[in-house]
Amino acid sequence: MALLVNKCEIVAILSTCCVSLSYFYGKEVILPLNKINISHYFYREWIADITESNTVNFESLNRLREWDGNSPLWKRPITDYNKWRYHDVSTG
Repeated sequence: MALLVNKCEIVAILSTCCVSLSYFYGKEVILPLNKINISHYFYREWIADITESNTVNFESLNRLREWDGNSPLWKRPITDYNKWRYHDVSTG
């Protein structure tokens, strides 16, 4: 498995496994989503949720090199907890 991962580029779109792959294999991860791409390719009512999910990956990967392995890798700032929403797919 390591040989396969080492020969690949990791391009992550809303997948937290990119953090694990980066941690275990020391691989750089490409996160192609940014505010412009998100607003262009996703439904307007999903943009906040997609942006938040992308932030979790981005912030976790940025802190991975300095992580002590014991503390949380990343915690959302307290002020952002009220902003966190889940999109109910059953309502469209």
